[in-house]
Amino acid sequence: MAQPNQPTIEVFQQIWQNQPFDSTFKDFKLKKSPPEEAVSVFTLGSQFLYLHNCQTLRITYISPSFTEITGYAFEPTIEFMYEIIHPDDREAVIKATWLSIDFSVLYKNLRPLQDVFSIDYRLKTASGQYIRVQRQDAVWEMDRSGNITKTVSLFTNITDNKKSNDIQFGYNLPAFNDYLQNNKEILQVVTLSQREKEILRLLVKGKNSREIAEMLGISEMTVNTHRRNMKSKLSAKSTAKLLLYALEQGLN
Repeated sequence: MAQPNQPTIEVFQQIWQNQPFDSTFKDFKLKKSPPEEAVSVFTLGSQFLYLHNCQTLRITYISPSFTEITGYAFEPTIEFMYEIIHPDDREAVIKATWLSIDFSVLYKNLRPLQDVFSIDYRLKTASGQYIRVQRQDAVWEMDRSGNITKTVSLFTNITDNKKSNDIQFGYNLPAFNDYLQNNKEILQVVTLSQREKEILRLLVKGKNSREIAEMLGISEMTVNTHRRNMKSKLSAKSTAKLLLYALEQGLN
């Protein structure tokens, strides 16, 4: 369950639905062939894609290779696709996606299938293992007024190509960098690892580093390293600042 003040996918779903869609628009501008034919053009062996309806907020098509790559033998929802993101990556992915969608709706000059937002992160497979994927989002369809009605998301398994856990994202448009500068406060929401959250919860309960180390079965030095890392991430000069953050985020 998302903690208080942490963004959820509802924040960017609302952006999609708040577009002033042309209710009379029924015809496709881009999709001149069935999705199955498009898949043969867009995807390779290590890739899968889905089409997303921005009005209904549903996945309208997902390629068969989704099952081959992830092991899930059913058609997923958007909610499910975010639930299987690694817990340490999820908030950052939601924030970056939120920014990309807000930019896409505001920019109004996106070129379908040419202007692409990309981000990489860890995704849980049906076996419980995680793979690293690069997700590339683009406009698939617009209505007559230029509102984005459908998007396509292409996932590539890059597990063998990237071993670090840092998340990188961007748009192939210089205007996106300017947009980020004007909205950088959204990116300042910090994502702590699961271990860091465990330690922070115990600090809130009044435990010291030695006690936390014994409870978690790790060394006191490791606990202190996590505490320093949390202070650095949060720009907190004291433990009191860490505890204030914990209370604000419901980590108690």
